Amino acid sequence: MQHETLILKFGSSVLRTDTDVTAVVTEIYRHWRRGRRVAAVISAFQGRTDQLVSLAEHVGDTGRSLGALLGVGEIESSAAVALGLERAGLPTRLVSPDRIGI
Repeated sequence: MQHETLILKFGSSVLRTDTDVTAVVTEIYRHWRRGRRVAAVISAFQGRTDQLVSLAEHVGDTGRSLGALLGVGEIESSAAVALGLERAGLPTRLVSPDRIGI
């Protein structure tokens, strides 16, 4: 039987702080329990990108490494959600955008 794949996007309005990870895990689990495969797209915690932009402006925001620095926010929040999913016993695969060609 082929399972439906649902793509869920969790932006900074949902992921305001690390305390919101539990709500994201609960939502993903709800769909998984119904037999759906879930691909979750996770944004940085609210305000994190602004912090990283400020850092870039301070140290130099014109280099090729700017994208890597700004991606730190998504890496941080995605890893936190993945840890929460693993703790809940869900099969989890954390994939970075560059690994899938985005």
